[in-house]
Amino acid sequence: MKGYYWKLHGGLLAKYIFFCKSSEINVDEIQQITSVTFRLGKGPAEDEYIFLLRDGNEIKSFAHCLNRDGKSIGRYLNEKYKIRLVEKTKYKLNNI
Repeated sequence: MKGYYWKLHGGLLAKYIFFCKSSEINVDEIQQITSVTFRLGKGPAEDEYIFLLRDGNEIKSFAHCLNRDGKSIGRYLNEKYKIRLVEKTKYKLNNI
């Protein structure tokens, strides 16, 4: 999705849609990151991240959001802030 990205300022992770801030979360509030890979038959994988917050809320993000080094936002948060990363694969037989 063009126009959708995340910015990390200090300890705050802000979500922007077309240069307008839509939400903001504190990185310390993220309890777990789930990396989900969708397999659509023999086609390419579609990835997303689900950020599980300490209060039980979930925030979804596309995996195409990258930092300057080319690392996805979920992998970067896992590496820098030592947030637990869980990987899941879901299979779909059709595109419905």
